[in-house]
Amino acid sequence: MSKFWLVAPLMVSFMDRPIRTLPELTQSEKESVLSLCRDTWRFFEKQVHSRTFFLPPDNVQLQPEKGPALRTSPTNIGLYLLSALAARELNLITAP
Repeated sequence: MSKFWLVAPLMVSFMDRPIRTLPELTQSEKESVLSLCRDTWRFFEKQVHSRTFFLPPDNVQLQPEKGPALRTSPTNIGLYLLSALAARELNLITAP
């Protein structure tokens, strides 16, 4: 167990490196990402309602159509909350 402390300085120096900046997106790329964000938020707007107890469904079966599964998971709830936050930040929805 004490051998792991030997590599701690290497791990710290690796984590201390400056963050690499990403290149700027083109206008076309920005529009594509925004379109994907809108589609993702529309899914949640359509699927999260009082019948699902305001929780996102685990899955939605389209072929043959059976609709949303009446169960959820922590991952789906987290994605829903992140989508709501992103939709608000991108002005797709408003909040008081």
